[in-house]
Amino acid sequence: MEEGVEDVVRALFLLKNCLCLPKSLYIIRCSPVWKVPWVLEEFEEVVLESLAEITNVEMTSGPWRQATLPVDLGGLGIRRTKEIALPAFLAWIHSVHQLVLDILPQADLDSEAELQIPAILESPGIFRKDKRRPDGMTQVPWKNGNELVWDVTVVDTLALTNFAMSTVKAGFAADAAEKRKITK
Repeated sequence: MEEGVEDVVRALFLLKNCLCLPKSLYIIRCSPVWKVPWVLEEFEEVVLESLAEITNVEMTSGPWRQATLPVDLGGLGIRRTKEIALPAFLAWIHSVHQLVLDILPQADLDSEAELQIPAILESPGIFRKDKRRPDGMTQVPWKNGNELVWDVTVVDTLALTNFAMSTVKAGFAADAAEKRKITK
């Protein structure tokens, strides 16, 4: 019996610390795998099936959520690649940004301003066919003679009106602002 438990602990250790995120982190950081979510879902499915076999627990949504919690919160510490793919890639881009500038000084293309494309926020008198005004637009044609427009909602999660519900539900302030904007 003791030998069987040791095998399970070893298998779980190898899954968590060798086969899951630590070994795939380099690929996740250096390539935009967040653009192909089905690949990340397939990888998580393999991890989920392996974890189910190791722990002899049917991995429905409840146990899987529990397993992905940090160890200090009662979970197994299995990190979900789908959740960290984009932040890991952005961290990598940020970490090599200066190196890219050292090699290619002209490659600093952070924004429209760096590209010297004039853009204005809340452009007056510009309405789409549905009578809504975009939050911003380029002042030069972007593609096929059309300007590039964007619609962005920025809210303060820590504002007094949002704080109470933001502590209960992640993304509450953004969801509420989006609903207000749609009805506007």
